[in-house]
Order: sequence, then structure tokens, then C-alpha cells
Amino acid sequence: MPDVPFFYGNDVIWGPVHTNGGIHLGNIAGDDTVPIFHGMVTAGQMINPADGTRAKFLGGFQNGASSINIPDNFTELIESSQEPEGRYFSDPLDPDNPQDIFIHINGDRVNIWHSSSEVDITTAPDFTYLQEEFNGAIYATGNVRVRGTLDGRLDIGAGGDIIIVNDIKYAADPPYFTEEIGVVDGITREQQIGNGDDLLGLYSMNDIVIADKGSKNFTVHGVLLALNELRAENHNSRQLVTLDTWGSIIMHNRGQIRHQNNGLIQRYRYDTRLEDSSFRPRYFPGTVTTSFQIISWYESIQLPPL
Repeated sequence: MPDVPFFYGNDVIWGPVHTNGGIHLGNIAGDDTVPIFHGMVTAGQMINPADGTRAKFLGGFQNGASSINIPDNFTELIESSQEPEGRYFSDPLDPDNPQDIFIHINGDRVNIWHSSSEVDITTAPDFTYLQEEFNGAIYATGNVRVRGTLDGRLDIGAGGDIIIVNDIKYAADPPYFTEEIGVVDGITREQQIGNGDDLLGLYSMNDIVIADKGSKNFTVHGVLLALNELRAENHNSRQLVTLDTWGSIIMHNRGQIRHQNNGLIQRYRYDTRLEDSSFRPRYFPGTVTTSFQIISWYESIQLPPL
């Protein structure tokens, strides 16, 4: 993977950050803003540079941290989706032919279309399920496009990519409250305290992709797990917009999110409810830690010094 920065100025990360590899901090000519990390930042290799000139580490940082094993399968979700109470989408006559679906989450109702592209949500869905009618496990062997507002708990998995085509939000209003936890270098540290019990898991066997919708900013609530990477569609040519998440982001490889003045400004907020080991999406495959890290990725290269 090419050596490109992970974070630029105006990126703000609330909550813990971990990488099994290294973190590369970029800068843009003429822009004196730097990324701000409100929580502890740990890296298995190195934070580059870690002298405070290109980032504010309000919660501290550590190089040479222990690795965290990232889940490598969704066995429980897939098995649960294949039960009579689950929702599993494949071609029974051709199991090797991936099945793509489009999902619109509408409160406690889930509308699903067989489709390889985004669908007009005013059209009649192929399937409609109330959450009380099934076990909350949905899996498709192909790509899954998804959007909507969730009132309840749901786990969605894809054998291909998960493509987020519009906002995904929790119905709780507000979904979290901001708590101040001190002042460091003149900046107020913050964390988000969860409100309500809505909880979404999005799991991709490949990538989780934020679709290119021009000038649209994205809000995404949920636990995101990509066995490859989280990435922005057209990251190096799309209009610079904001990706504001609340939950947890876990990816095996670092994805392409931003390229200087193109892509996504990263605003990642950690869902503190996930610190409780008993509070998690029902079919999340788990990690070796007792709490979720906001970001976890593995780098196959050692970043060279700047």
C-alpha cells in the first residue's frame, strides 16, 4: 500500500485509537490546523511524527504497543441469518453467484430489495421485516447497500462490500451527550456518553465504502468492521466533505479516506457504551480485548521516517 497520510488538519477523533502498524500524520501547505485526538493513541510500530507538530494528543500516545487480533470471520452472524428466524440472501441454485441487496432501515422496520445499485426508497420493497419478527441477523453473499434510521438492534453482514449510500442514524434523540473531561494544551477533552439502546453492527468480508454523493456530509452510527478496509469512494477526487461517526471502526487494512483537499474529513466519535463488555451487537465476532477500539488496522509495511 502506498505511503499516504492517515490524518490531516481538521480531523478530530474522540475515544481510543489503536493500530497494529503505524500512524502517518499529514499536513497541507498553507493550512496550520492539525488532527486532534481526544483519547489515548497506541501504535504497534510508530506515530510519524510524534513530536506534537502535526497533531494534538490530548489523551497521550504510545509507540510499540501490543497487537490486537482482528476477527477474521462472521460465523455466528452467518449461521444465525440462516436460521428460520434470520434473513440470508444467496442464490440457492448457484451458491457461487453473490447476491446483492439494498437495505433501508426505517425505525423498527427493515425494507430490502434484490438490487446491485441504490434503490428509490419510495418504491415497494421485495421484503419488509419488523424487528420483532426475526432475530436481527441479516447476511447477503454479495454487496450490501444500506441507509436509514434504526430503532432497536440489528446486525448486517456482506460477503462483498457494504456501501453506505446515505446517513445511518440511531432513532434515540439525541443519541449521545458530550462530556468534558479536562483541558490539555488549551483544548477541552471530550467524550460521548450514549443515550438509548439502539445498536447496529455492519460487517463486511471485504470493504466498507462511503459512497460519493458530491457535497453531502455523512453521519454513520454503529459498529463498523471491515475484514479489508474502510474507504471513501473516489477519495482523491471527490469533494471534501465530513464523515461523522459514532460507535466503533475496526478494519484489517488502512483504507483510503482522504487525500489533502479531497475525500472525507474524519470526525470519529467513540460510543462509550461499548466499554461495557455485555453491551455489544448481538453477532459481533469479538476481539481479544474487553472493550472496542475506535480504530484498529494492520499495516503490511513499516512507514519510513519523514
